Amino acid sequence: VLRKDKELISVFNKVKQFMDSLPKKQQSGNVLKTYSDITCNYVHYLLSSLNIMEALKLSEEFQTSIKKYYNPEFFLVFHFNLFLIHFYRDDHHMALRQINHILNVEKSGIRPDIIRSAKILNLIVHYELGNEEILPALCKSTAHYFEKTKQLEQAEKTVINFFGKTLLKANTRQKKISAIKELKKESGSEITQQTLKDFDFIAWLDSKIQDRPY
Repeated sequence: VLRKDKELISVFNKVKQFMDSLPKKQQSGNVLKTYSDITCNYVHYLLSSLNIMEALKLSEEFQTSIKKYYNPEFFLVFHFNLFLIHFYRDDHHMALRQINHILNVEKSGIRPDIIRSAKILNLIVHYELGNEEILPALCKSTAHYFEKTKQLEQAEKTVINFFGKTLLKANTRQKKISAIKELKKESGSEITQQTLKDFDFIAWLDSKIQDRPY
């Protein structure tokens, strides 16, 4: 793994150096596509290394390229990475903005795995923002999406039910903590494996139980 990481860093640095030396008019087509793909992979590597600020800096620098080179799959990966960056930084408003970008292209049929993750992460972000009053309606539409795409497994049902119904009954902090502990026991590892592969759902649940940042 370490060798592959070093190879990725080396490839990214060479490609970035090449792009920086290339006239703007020539930064298009396959050249820009290759650079985009490698940059997304490198940002993902930075996120897995928890080098959040470097990932943010690179993503912000790369924003102009996404306007010149629009590809639905790249667009989804780019904004999913940005979601993770802002969520790690506890900037939930910016995280929600990235989720909205993703869900706006839901009907494209591209990368259903990212759309599926975004549907659940949308509930988590709204919970973090204190928007509990709209969660029942969001959960209803989320459940409809999973049913329509025939992807509503027990883990997803449990999580959607938690945000849509269980939270409404948990009117004290202690009741919420008990409900979160039960959610962790019932579906924590399952939904991480099935739907939230790049988001540490169990770590997030633990942060709520222990009342600390994610």
